Amino acid sequence: MHFGSILGDSRKTKVVFSVFSLVVLFWLQLQSVSIFKLESCLNQHPSLHESKINPIKDELESSTHTEPQVLLSDIIYSPITKKSYPGPFVIEEYKLIFFGVQKVASSEWKLMLMRMINNPLWCCNNCKKGYMHEMKLNKLKILRDYTTQEATNMMTSPDWTRAI
Repeated sequence: MHFGSILGDSRKTKVVFSVFSLVVLFWLQLQSVSIFKLESCLNQHPSLHESKINPIKDELESSTHTEPQVLLSDIIYSPITKKSYPGPFVIEEYKLIFFGVQKVASSEWKLMLMRMINNPLWCCNNCKKGYMHEMKLNKLKILRDYTTQEATNMMTSPDWTRAI
């Protein structure tokens, strides 16, 4: 298929390609200016040329390594912000922490988790719509039901599975 047939006539095609060419040339010019600025910066600071520093590696080495901790202010632990998603669900028997995602079959996932904890309401046909989102009915534990120390142990232990 020829672009001229799409655009109607060859003059329109030439205009479109001319504009496109100008945009590409302008972008390339900006890129070369950026590279030039970087080179001039490096030339002004020769120590940067000689440096074998990897900033991320140096930051990790210079800081004392500590295990991650769940804090009261963490999103996964903080008070409910949305009624329909109270936080990650915890199934102790299976050592599972499940992070649900709204609008991605979260109702079905909650029903499955309810079944895993033997909640008989997992297959309730007479219940009102959306019952699985009510914490009193679904009886699912969430990470905030545990102390921050317990939550930290669950989130960092290789024995626990964390899933999204």
